[in-house]
Amino acid sequence: MNKSILMTLAVLIQLMLCSFASSAYGQYVNVKKTHKLVLPNDVHQESFMDVINTEILPDQMTAGETEEQIFTKMADKSISYYWKVTALRKTAVGRAAEAIEKNMKVEGGFKDTQNVEHKFSFKILAVQALAKIEYKGWIKAAFNYDAKSEQTKAEIIESISNNNEIVISHAVQNSINQSELSMRWNW
Repeated sequence: MNKSILMTLAVLIQLMLCSFASSAYGQYVNVKKTHKLVLPNDVHQESFMDVINTEILPDQMTAGETEEQIFTKMADKSISYYWKVTALRKTAVGRAAEAIEKNMKVEGGFKDTQNVEHKFSFKILAVQALAKIEYKGWIKAAFNYDAKSEQTKAEIIESISNNNEIVISHAVQNSINQSELSMRWNW
């Protein structure tokens, strides 16, 4: 006989003997004294790319933004994310910083007699050196002051559909006045 066939038969015989031996020993196992098998919970952890996509990358970018403006937005969001996941915010210094941050953001709103809801928001984004005032009600409007580029920008936004908006904006920077009419798509 061939040597490989003999080896295969020997392995099969050993496997059968092991299975008979294990089944013979199985009759002596006391099931009442065995412990319950507890498997760990399936815990999903966000991947690094998930964190970057949801927490770090800017929500909106306009065509005229420079790399520096995008990086400052990313830096601001990175610091916010770091602040959210570390224990630093529970220290005395962290609580004081959170109180200051809350004081730098003011929101309010009311309903008028025609049942139109008016919302106002004022916030200062320190890392971006940006102050924003937003209004939602009859229209959507925003007023931004960027201290780094010394630019003031006002926008009026009108929704055309769920995914489209028309934006009329006017920006003033040093001696430059620029007005734009644009259309935004929300993907």
